[in-house]
Amino acid sequence: MFNHDKYQKQVEAAVNKFKRSRKRIQESDHPIYNVEGAREYEIEQHREEMDAEVERINGEFEAAITQELERAKAEAARSRFYVSADTRADAEHMVDSFITDASFATNERDKIETFFAFEDKLNTLDEAGLSVVRLQLPKIAQALGDDKTLDKDLRMLHSTLSRLKTPEQERYEELQALKMRGVDIKHRMMKLAQRNAKR
Repeated sequence: MFNHDKYQKQVEAAVNKFKRSRKRIQESDHPIYNVEGAREYEIEQHREEMDAEVERINGEFEAAITQELERAKAEAARSRFYVSADTRADAEHMVDSFITDASFATNERDKIETFFAFEDKLNTLDEAGLSVVRLQLPKIAQALGDDKTLDKDLRMLHSTLSRLKTPEQERYEELQALKMRGVDIKHRMMKLAQRNAKR
């Protein structure tokens, strides 16, 4: 299983090792550092070692996360919500009840109240039940025809329900975010601080 923290901790260890070496050199009263530029030279050697180590870790991270993303993408594409027979029946009943009530509403206010009551009922469903309702929205639209009163509300409901994600789809999105973030934040922050200190 892919472990982002493992790579991040390796980078942090490399940065911390450099900081300890730098501090040791800066605080040392060893005569070797009496030569002008000796401290800076040795600190730079340790910095180059750290940079090389962080680059190696970044390479390993990129290879591992790319492989994990490929696997997660395939799983996300095949994923769907598990819907029990009871959940499916509840969701379909809510849709049918709404179609019936909206079809026989006599004015705009009644239609809107019917839609709000439908939304309240949807709040009792889990994600699996909501996924069933999402797939039933064309049935609602067809049953209501060109009803301008509810068209906007149904489109907004579709937009909301379209954002439902299976755990596999959420995992894939999390991995994409981790890849963008990377593992070398501590290294980048230190480099930025050093650049700002030189100004």
